[in-house]
Amino acid sequence: MKNLAQSHQKESTYNSFEELSEIVHKNEEEIIVDIKNKALKATLTALQPLLDKLEEASKQQAIESSKNQNPVLSYENQLERMQATALEKMKIQEQRIEARMKTLHNRMSKHQ
Repeated sequence: MKNLAQSHQKESTYNSFEELSEIVHKNEEEIIVDIKNKALKATLTALQPLLDKLEEASKQQAIESSKNQNPVLSYENQLERMQATALEKMKIQEQRIEARMKTLHNRMSKHQ
């Protein structure tokens, strides 16, 4: 009787395995697509925090690089800036010369 029960159990397992194999074979493409979709969803879920951090870092880097870059100036603007700088340097030089002249004038007036 045990043998009969065991053989019957083996037959039902075998039949369900055959049935399962047929079902899998018939729906193989659908099963593969479903597994791929689930794997992709799980991967994206796991990567989402890293992607968010990367996006934030990229935005901060773009902001910092835009702050550090000098705006592109036209020829006229560059020329005006150079002239203004040259005028400032000339004024500083004139002030130095005036200070030296005063010092020289004071020395000469003391000796006379």
